[in-house]
Amino acid sequence: MSELFDQIFEPQADFEANCEMVFAYQQEHNPVYRNFCRYLCEAGMGAVRMPLLPVEAFRDARVYAAGDHQPELIFRSSGTSTSVRSTHFVAFADVYRKSIFAGLRYFYPIDDMVVLGYTPGYAQNPNSSLVWMINELISADMSGLSRFLE
Repeated sequence: MSELFDQIFEPQADFEANCEMVFAYQQEHNPVYRNFCRYLCEAGMGAVRMPLLPVEAFRDARVYAAGDHQPELIFRSSGTSTSVRSTHFVAFADVYRKSIFAGLRYFYPIDDMVVLGYTPGYAQNPNSSLVWMINELISADMSGLSRFLE
């Protein structure tokens, strides 16, 4: 599994090839995603190349592709639209962290930026992925100027 992750974050990695690799991995190891793709094919929608799982799936099922490995992070939605909260299980915190930083670095010079997080209503949610991501960005700032705004 680490070979897959190492390859994805290589600067010269081919985006399309990585997408295909992750898609194949999810179909093989994630039963919820595999069943969703199978359903689309049976419903005559087989032309969908890499379908996105509806957000409701994270509320209605355990969407997870790491087998018996215990999740290192568990995020929950705020539950503002329904009383049932969606749950996002993250098997490897380091991979999640790398994806955030690699994605942002691709578009922005984040090593030279100050992060000011303003998330009214979210900052009090300890299970928020957004708050976790902002905290990671703030922690990585060497200037000490990044912070949450109140």
